[in-house]
Formats: sequence, C-alpha cells, structure tokens
Amino acid sequence: VSLYLTKEDEDKVPVVVDPGRFNSSSEIYRLPRVVQGTYSVSDFGKYIEDFKALDYEGNELQFEQLDTNSWMIYKSDQLDLITYNVNDTFDIESSGGIGGEEPFSPAGTNIEKENFVLNLHGFVGYFDSLKSNQYDLSVTAPADYVRTSALENKGTTTSEDGTTVTSKYFAQRYFEITDNPMMYGKLDVEEFMVGDIKIVLSVFSPNQVHTAASLKSTMYDMMKAQKAYLGDINSTPRYDIYLYLSDGSEKSPKGFGALEHHTSTVVVLPEASSKEGLASSMVDVVAHEFFHIVTPLSVHSEDVHYFDYYQPTFSKHLWMYEGITEYFAQHFQVYEGLKTPEEFY
Repeated sequence: VSLYLTKEDEDKVPVVVDPGRFNSSSEIYRLPRVVQGTYSVSDFGKYIEDFKALDYEGNELQFEQLDTNSWMIYKSDQLDLITYNVNDTFDIESSGGIGGEEPFSPAGTNIEKENFVLNLHGFVGYFDSLKSNQYDLSVTAPADYVRTSALENKGTTTSEDGTTVTSKYFAQRYFEITDNPMMYGKLDVEEFMVGDIKIVLSVFSPNQVHTAASLKSTMYDMMKAQKAYLGDINSTPRYDIYLYLSDGSEKSPKGFGALEHHTSTVVVLPEASSKEGLASSMVDVVAHEFFHIVTPLSVHSEDVHYFDYYQPTFSKHLWMYEGITEYFAQHFQVYEGLKTPEEFY
C-alpha cells in the first residue's frame, strides 16, 4: 500500500493498493466500520472517493459498492491495483465525544499541509481473504517533514531532485496497520528513556503555543512512576505519544481525549490550555491509555482478540477495560507520589 502525502489536494490523499495476484473471480475490499477501543461506528468508508480497480493493462475493472465500507471487485483474477482518495475527518467534526456522526477525534484523520494525523485505519483497508497477510506500506512526503511512526521504519529513499522522501514500513497483519498510528509534518519531537522503554513524544501545536520540550519533564516523571508501579508488566521497548492540539477553529477537532494502542496513544486536547492545565490533562489521559497495556491489551475476551472491523461483537467487559484502567490511572499518581493524598481525595 502506498500513501502519497506529496499529492495532497483539498485535504485529500491518494492511496494505491497492490494486493498481488488473485486466483478468484471476485474479492471484497473493506475499510473499517468500527475500530478497536471506540465501541462506536466510525464508517471510514464514508471518506473514500474516486474508488477504482485496475487490471494489468491499466483498464478499469467492474466493481460494486456493497455498502458504506465495502467494495466487491469482479474479475479479481485480473486485478492489478486499487486506487482511491481519502478525505480527512478532523475538519468536518460537528461535535466532540464518542458516538457522534464522525469518528472520535483520536481515532480520526487529519490531512493538511502543516500536519498529517495518520490513523492508518482511515487510509488502508483489507481484503476479506487477506486480513492475516503481511503489509508493506510506503508513505511519500515532502523531504522537510518530520515523521514519527509506531510502525518500524524499514528504510527511506529520496527522490532524484531531493524534494520528497518515501519511508517504508512493515506490518505482520492488518491489525498492526490499525494499531500503529503515525504523524507527519511540522512536528515537535522529544525522545527520552525511562528505564529500558524509549518514549517518543510528538506534538503538533498549530500556533506553537506548546512544545514537546515543555511537556517532556512531566511525561518523564509520569512514565517513570508508571513503570515503577507496573513492575514487570510493561511489555513494550518503545511507546509513542502523539499529541494534536486543537486551536478551536471551525475545522479543528472537537473530541478531546485519547485512544490507546499496544505501543502508542493518540491524544487530542485544546491548544488554549495553560501550560499547567495541559500537563495535568496529559498525566490523566496518557496514564489511562498507557495502563490499557494491562487491560484490554494483555487481558481480554475473544471479542477483542479476534476483532471484526465489519461486524464486531462487542465485549461486555467494558467495566474491566475502562474501570480498572481508570482506577490504576488515578491510584498510581498518589501511590508513586505524583500527588499528595489530600490532592487525590
């Protein structure tokens, strides 16, 4: 799969999918209807335009859009490529929170010259028959962009004129595509070690009100305390924190909060926060998401493990995933001395 951020036009990005050769007469390609951690319908197929299926001669093959998120491609044994454009979700949000018309902001996507929030489930889909197959992902972007990714970078190539750089990534299966967000553009990035975990903090503040450097000591103290609290449970060599600060304009995201992944979290908060207010929010929010490493990321029902992006059966253990996590996220702060018992009460 290839994403071309260099060809961004009117907040749309072209995507090219090359599945290799099929032996079948028809195949279904889908974008997620629901993504993990949200418990609400996102319908990422809504943001796809100009869908085309091309044969090896470059001719268009017949396809049928079955529903918002699914495309049936006929004569798939002749299929070479799928191409489409992706619209972003941040600039059309009418209300914040989970369960609205648009995806919850931390699960959404942003496409603008300054900044790309690449929650990959909004860009990359899957064939029903290939959900367990490996993905080679390449992202082409202007050479001067900063880029951070929770997916391992497998190398870069620079265009002959030096203006664009293509980064290559690898995922073992479709789940790893949805579980590893990226941020590209005018970013502020700080990296630091907490014991043997490398923490990568990426911040986009449209008006440069806040920086990764200004949040670094708060995040360091918090992650250090969390690591002490969890003991041997932490299971990741690297943890990415992506913070998008909304400037409150009409086209900016309105759903404040975060979405957890196995080795990262995407956070959306208001840029108008004071330095102390933002630091306090980040401790509460990121602590909660990081503790999701325990549940549901390590302990969960089969509904979570074998997740169906099209027709999910929702686990009834939400009390465990959210309740226990929030308990830990509050308790560790006082237990490890980040708050006094009086502040906690």
